[in-house]
Amino acid sequence: MDRSLLHDKLQLQIVGIIKENDYLQSYRLRRHDKELFPEFFAGQSLSFLAGQDLSHTSTQPISSSSTNRHMLQITAPKNSKSKADTWLHSRKVGDSLIGCLPVGQFIDQPLDETLGRNYFCDSSGVVQVLSMIRSNLDLALPCKMNLFLSVQREDCLVYHNYFKVLEKRHVQFQYVPGVEEASSGWKGQVGSLEFKYLKEKFDLSGLDSYIISGHRDFVERVSAESALAGIAAENLIQNIC
Repeated sequence: MDRSLLHDKLQLQIVGIIKENDYLQSYRLRRHDKELFPEFFAGQSLSFLAGQDLSHTSTQPISSSSTNRHMLQITAPKNSKSKADTWLHSRKVGDSLIGCLPVGQFIDQPLDETLGRNYFCDSSGVVQVLSMIRSNLDLALPCKMNLFLSVQREDCLVYHNYFKVLEKRHVQFQYVPGVEEASSGWKGQVGSLEFKYLKEKFDLSGLDSYIISGHRDFVERVSAESALAGIAAENLIQNIC
């Protein structure tokens, strides 16, 4: 990242650390001056200086709702080998960070709030989508929201129970996880979630927006399948992690 982008610095403090699972860890941040965070869109990321000499930069996706500007939460992979991420995971509650304003083009809030939103993601792209869903529900948007989450193993379903609770509480939200290497006790979809099957089963409209987030091969596969199913390219919002 270009360090010149850090000219609008935010003095931050870590006020909470959450181990999401063996692969992800979240950091709850607030400003030292107790001021509100600047307005941002769900799906954006936060960059900050890292390392003992602050010579590195790290950029992590925001996982909290954009409606909460008192506290901002970022979620980072624990298996990253970068020096910046290793430094981040050595921090503790009470430590300080020097960050910049949230940025990023992967957003969905400017969309028509009456049209459906279908989120397709794998385990690497779920954090940004989590922020979008949290924000849209907090904003009481009337649109239907479907989350189709594809993972390799059940232990990769990091927010599984949370999404199931959201599905029970919000009639407009539906959660469909798929596990490729499922155990005999798994009761959900087995194998990769194919777009054609989902479009027919869940009556996905060509007018809906399709937000696709994950590894390059996942995003390219879902995008190609959506095109074959008649979804226009302008209805796709893509994020390659």
